[in-house]
Amino acid sequence: MDNEQTLSEIASEYLFYNYDYLYLRAMHERNRTVGTHTIVVGSSHAMNGIDPDFFQEKTGEDLINLSISSQDLFYDLINLVTAIKNGKQQIRRVIINVGYYMLYQDISRSTEVKVRIPTIYYPLFGELHHYEGPLKYNPLGQIQNPSKADYDPEELKAFCERYAEAFFLEHPSYYHEEKLREGSDWIRPSLRSEEEKVAYAASRAAGHNKHIKYTASKEENTKLLQIMTKMLNDMGIVPLFVFFPFSQKYLKNIDPKLISDFSDAFASIDQNFRVWDMNESASMFDEDDFCDASDHLGTEGAKKATSLLCSYLSAHSL
Repeated sequence: MDNEQTLSEIASEYLFYNYDYLYLRAMHERNRTVGTHTIVVGSSHAMNGIDPDFFQEKTGEDLINLSISSQDLFYDLINLVTAIKNGKQQIRRVIINVGYYMLYQDISRSTEVKVRIPTIYYPLFGELHHYEGPLKYNPLGQIQNPSKADYDPEELKAFCERYAEAFFLEHPSYYHEEKLREGSDWIRPSLRSEEEKVAYAASRAAGHNKHIKYTASKEENTKLLQIMTKMLNDMGIVPLFVFFPFSQKYLKNIDPKLISDFSDAFASIDQNFRVWDMNESASMFDEDDFCDASDHLGTEGAKKATSLLCSYLSAHSL
C-alpha cells in the first residue's frame, strides 16, 4: 500500500470519528468566506429535516445549516452569535429548530452526550456552559489504522484537517451521496418489524419525557429563548421557531406537558417571532418519511419538510 493511499485511509477515519465537529467548523468557515442570508440552528431534527440542495432548488437561495445531533438552545445561541458576527453576508432569516423536550435539555449537564462539549463545542467556541469534566481530547485517538504510528502526530493531524476541509468544500451539507440519512446511526424502519417500530418510537418518546424533571434547565432555556429573540429583533430579524414532524408512533407517546410548557415559554417572550409546528401538517407525512420510525426524517421526508418550509417562508414574507 502506497503512502498516499494510507494517509487517505487514515484521514477518512479522522473524518468519520470527528464528523460533527468538522462539519460544524466547515459550515462556520463557509459562512465566513461565502456567507448566506439564511441560517438554521437546531438538533438532529433540523439536521435530518432540511435538504439544503432542495431548498436552493425551490427558492434560488442558499442556506447554512448549523444543526447537529443533540444540540441544545444554549449552543444554538452560541452558533447564532458566531454566525452573525463572522458572516460575509448580512443574515436576514433565522430558523430555530425546537423539539418538545428541548425546553428541559442541557447537554452540558447530560450524562450521555456531555462528551460533545470537549469534542465539539469547546474546541469551536471555547464555551463550556455548565460542563465540568476533562477537556483534553485527541482527535486522532480513535483511529484504528495501525499505520498511524508511522507518522508524526502533528503532521498527520494537519493532513487530516486539510482532507476534511477539502471534503466539506465538495460536500457543503451534512448529508450527501456519501452519507445518507438512511445510512446514519438511526436504524431504518425497513429493517424492523412493526412491533419493533412501535417499541423504538415509544422508547424514544419515553427518553425525551424523562427530561421533564430538569426544571432548572427549563427556566434557563425560557430565558435563552427570550435573549435569542430580542437579539434577533434588534437586528431586524423575526426568528421562526420550527418543530419538525414526528411519526404518529412517537407523538402518541410524548408527554403533553412538554408541549404545553413550550407554549407557556413562547408566551413569555415579549418580542416579535413566529412558531410553526409541522406536526399540524401531519397528514403530509407517512411512515416511510421517517428513517427511524420515530422523530428523524429520511431523504424523501426531508424534501417534503423543506418544501413546506419554503412555502411557509414565502407565505409569511420571512
